[in-house]
Amino acid sequence: MNYDFLFNTAWDYAADTRGYSVGVVTSLFEPRWKLAFGVFMLPNTQNGAQFDYWDTQEFGYNLELTVKPNDTGTVVRVLTYFNEGRMGDYDQALALGQATHTVPDILLVEETGGRKYGCGLNFEQPLADDGETGIFGRFGWNDGNHESWEYVESDRHASLGAQISGIHWNRPDDRVGVAYGVNGLSEPHREYLEAGGIGMLLGDGKLNYGLEQALEVYYRIPVGRYVQISPDFQFIQNPGYNKDRGPVEVYGMRLHLSY
Repeated sequence: MNYDFLFNTAWDYAADTRGYSVGVVTSLFEPRWKLAFGVFMLPNTQNGAQFDYWDTQEFGYNLELTVKPNDTGTVVRVLTYFNEGRMGDYDQALALGQATHTVPDILLVEETGGRKYGCGLNFEQPLADDGETGIFGRFGWNDGNHESWEYVESDRHASLGAQISGIHWNRPDDRVGVAYGVNGLSEPHREYLEAGGIGMLLGDGKLNYGLEQALEVYYRIPVGRYVQISPDFQFIQNPGYNKDRGPVEVYGMRLHLSY
């Protein structure tokens, strides 16, 4: 359930407030690898719902290489991205705040031509039980000079997780999963929040910076033929990158129905 284990949090992927975009993708397929390039529209405001369909300076460009090096199910993906839109620069916001003796406001320095770029790496490795037992890992980085625009406020990311089939304790349809993720901020992003700035999701007047860390565990249990329930637990250290906040315990339950 945690964003750390759904996507690469340092990838500020092109999307509106609901997670959708409009774009074009072209791919080259080979038996062991695939190369895909996509161009997608960015919203005209931070985490916004509207696109400027005729503005050629509000696009996200993505290049991804997927490699399957063997017959054991190994998958490795390398991603690069470049976004251009009306993003504000953290250093400019800090400079304006200092010059006017006010709290920095990223919205005041938003202008056409803001750029954000980054890269990512992830792998998936089945280990046993027809792929139901395996591990995955992710790494993400972006330059962190301009404001987070669509996904979450994260400039650095690393995570590792595993799923184990219940066949090992005579529950072949059960699954247990555990994952650990770490997120960090760039120096300009951190200094902006420390000065009292407000971001897309973060900002409470001050910041005692620390890496945000999340541990999540779930157990999936089939109930009959059509129902699955999954109790879930998360432990989050330094939520919002703030040592003065948390830790937080989150308890959840997912219900899955299929027919």
